[in-house]
Amino acid sequence: MVLCMAVFAISLWVIASPESLVQTIQLFGNSTLNLLVMDASVQVGISGALISGFIFFISAMGLYGAVTGSQFLLFMYGTLVILMMLLECALLYYFSSNITEKGLQEQDGFINHALRVQFRCCDLSNT
Repeated sequence: MVLCMAVFAISLWVIASPESLVQTIQLFGNSTLNLLVMDASVQVGISGALISGFIFFISAMGLYGAVTGSQFLLFMYGTLVILMMLLECALLYYFSSNITEKGLQEQDGFINHALRVQFRCCDLSNT
């Protein structure tokens, strides 16, 4: 629950002030993270806030169900955890099969650029 609250707070920080986040990342010197956050910072903040809020709701439901002994809340908690696990497995299969079948495409140029900057190799003159 604490991790969800921390992710939610950082997500709100990203939404409210993306420039200060970029300055903080530059202070720590991680250029790859800086490249990934600069372009889609508001979308990353919104998705992080939504996902962390949903997971916090599920964990609070499980905690409250365990404390009060409510069978309904524990059943819903278990059902949502199993559904999240199935969704995670489906997404993992979808993305891993896509990568193995197609390899790196032209649309992956941003990811390739971030990898080149991080590993300091291959075509540094274009960075």
